[in-house]
Amino acid sequence: MKIREALAKEKYGLVYGNKVLLPFKMYLFGIWIGYDMSFLSSPDKYVDFLPNSRHIGYGEHEAFTEIVFREYHDLSKEFGKHKGHVTLFCCEKGSDPFTPADRLYVRLHFRDDSNIVKLEISDEEIDF
Repeated sequence: MKIREALAKEKYGLVYGNKVLLPFKMYLFGIWIGYDMSFLSSPDKYVDFLPNSRHIGYGEHEAFTEIVFREYHDLSKEFGKHKGHVTLFCCEKGSDPFTPADRLYVRLHFRDDSNIVKLEISDEEIDF
């Protein structure tokens, strides 16, 4: 499934501890992880998704994408209750990553009382 199609159908992601499952396939360029309203810390930015990365594990399966955040233990507790969010810099699988209009920022919103991850396309560009 494509990103825009999944969001139009109000599909959602799932979180299990430090693992997120997303209902689409994508080309992943970067991940931004930040705490909302934090003046004390800057966001973490990742662009290395190779199999031996110490920070991020990335896998693509037939019907979904899996991302493991190795430096975190429980994403729901860490970022639930509007404490923070994760933004993916990516494009649709099969689209042209060299065409700026094909690139997307997908924001993941976590809840601390559920394993459901709300997904939205963000207009906010992030400098990687």
